[in-house]
Amino acid sequence: MTNNKQQTAVDWLQVEIDNKDMGEIPMWLYEFIEQAKEMEKEQMQHWFGLGMHLVEGRLWKPIDKFEENFNETYGGNK
Repeated sequence: MTNNKQQTAVDWLQVEIDNKDMGEIPMWLYEFIEQAKEMEKEQMQHWFGLGMHLVEGRLWKPIDKFEENFNETYGGNK
């Protein structure tokens, strides 16, 4: 059986931090990671909802303007 579970960007970051030999990692960092995971989940729910609007034919925002919509919602590349 294959594991097709994909890794989010925050999951990737946590694995990278865990794999570094930096001594003891402060608990506050893991608290920030958990907060980031929640934020990431909310963002995914937003974009999933956008996709559902498109599937139902109610064009809330055209999918071909993804980059523009993403930058408007999340502030673009930082």
